[in-house]
Amino acid sequence: TDLIAALKNIEKGSAFFEKNAFRKEDSPADAQEILQRTAAYEVALRESEERFRLTFEHAAVGMAHVAEDGRWLLVNERLCKIVGYTQDELRKLTFQDITHPADLGADMSLAAQLASGKRDNYSMEKRYIRKDGSSVWVNLTVAAVRDGHHKLKYFVSAVEDISARKTAEEKLVQTQQELQIIAARREAEAAALTRLNEWNAQLL
Repeated sequence: TDLIAALKNIEKGSAFFEKNAFRKEDSPADAQEILQRTAAYEVALRESEERFRLTFEHAAVGMAHVAEDGRWLLVNERLCKIVGYTQDELRKLTFQDITHPADLGADMSLAAQLASGKRDNYSMEKRYIRKDGSSVWVNLTVAAVRDGHHKLKYFVSAVEDISARKTAEEKLVQTQQELQIIAARREAEAAALTRLNEWNAQLL
């Protein structure tokens, strides 16, 4: 409580401690302890911020802070590699600018529900349009960061590149279709052979 009052005094340009800041039983050692705790808190805060920065930058998936209107506020290098843009280039764009048109409607709808508080988070598979014009499939997970009044501050997005899995799934579907065609041909050939045998039997 004394520390809060002292900080308010600093804002007003007054002395650090008021005359009645300490009780009679307090000693100068108490003030020193307050200052030490404050310094320790600042060190812990800096360390926490550094851990966050390192975790954000070196995450195995793309990470971003996104404004409610879709602007990229903060992005890591992994996301830049996924979409093929630099950090500076992305900050001049919105997620709408690089989202595949076929996936934009669903993404916008979910983001609006998240912003309004109807949802806590959402996940979806979607495509981004890379800088070179190609498409990349990603698994997108989005959560909201809100202030003390539950007002949206920004979105936190995690972007996982799933293009390899999507390619494998497409090849699997293609293979199944080819097998179905082959099976249908074999069935037709078997039916034709059966009819031929029947005709041969009748001729004999």
